[in-house]
Amino acid sequence: MGNRLPVPQSQMGLGEGRSAVKVCIYGLGAIGGWLAYKLAKAKLPVDVTAIARGRILEAVGDSGISVQDDNRLSTANVKVSGDPALLGEQDIVLLTIKGTALLDVSEHIQPLIGPHTLVVSCMNGIPWWFSQVGPFAQNPIPLPSIDPDGSVAKTIPPSQCLGMLVHASCSVLGAGLVRHHAGNRVVLGDPSDAHSVRVQEVASLLSSTGLDVVVSDEVHAEILYKLWGNLTSGPIAVLTEATLDRQLDCQLVRNFSRQVMDEVSEIARQLGIPLSSLPEEKLRMSRRLGAITPSMLQDSKAGKPLELEAFFGPVRDLARFTSTATPFIDALEGLLRLTSRANSPSSSNTGKPAKETRGSRRVREKYSHGV
Repeated sequence: MGNRLPVPQSQMGLGEGRSAVKVCIYGLGAIGGWLAYKLAKAKLPVDVTAIARGRILEAVGDSGISVQDDNRLSTANVKVSGDPALLGEQDIVLLTIKGTALLDVSEHIQPLIGPHTLVVSCMNGIPWWFSQVGPFAQNPIPLPSIDPDGSVAKTIPPSQCLGMLVHASCSVLGAGLVRHHAGNRVVLGDPSDAHSVRVQEVASLLSSTGLDVVVSDEVHAEILYKLWGNLTSGPIAVLTEATLDRQLDCQLVRNFSRQVMDEVSEIARQLGIPLSSLPEEKLRMSRRLGAITPSMLQDSKAGKPLELEAFFGPVRDLARFTSTATPFIDALEGLLRLTSRANSPSSSNTGKPAKETRGSRRVREKYSHGV
């Protein structure tokens, strides 16, 4: 996807005038925990902190973050807090949260963000800034499904955002314990200025941790390319409990996935973001990953809320804006929503809907979408 730019040796200007660059990882799930571990373990001139809550906050505060890789288990100490105000303004914030938490997080993240802070979104799906900057700067497209009143963009300005796609498979084994299964590659891009100094500086820092970092000058296309997988393998896994290899070995399911991907490609074309790869190429690459359990199925089995609105909502917004028909995406969303409701303890036991968070309530009230 797009042109890949070289990552220079570390010449960071971030945090100039101080002894260390201040980096905060907001969210210590599988990917956030793994990235925090790598940053802390690299022994760079970086002040690594993290925001977490509950058992993860307690476990990491007491014992650090441990990562199991192959047969090795290693631990790194990371300063962790549940209150962003205690950590203060950062140079870089890696936002590694689930889409379901975005609205709530936006209400608390402000103390971390100063006028020069870079917020690197490492989230699945289409981010809140996607249609606000770069090719959309003059004519922004609202995404009411994930930012119904524009409050996220006000708190986390799109002009201060970078996009990062993590191509790695990780899972949470316990509080503060992450299993790294495969992959070490991240794609980084600046949606406002593809050739900016700031994206090169962040890429240089991340590369110093041992990550395989690629800088792309077409981060919008990179996001839609990864969405091909997020929008197919995860939802299909929840519906079937099939690992990625089993999904793609079934020709009927493979054909369905291709139809979903074709609809995303048409939305991208209408927006002026053509995808250089073909769906079948992506499917072949995905099949080579083997028996991967998508994170959405991991969340489903753990009883966690699924990122339904984060995955499907912005696609729906953009499809409506471009007048693109999406019957296959709509069918997949409907099946997944019904499955999610059927498996919800509060729905199945009491007949009542699951308790809403403040964020999900704001989305529902602003942008109702029935099934």
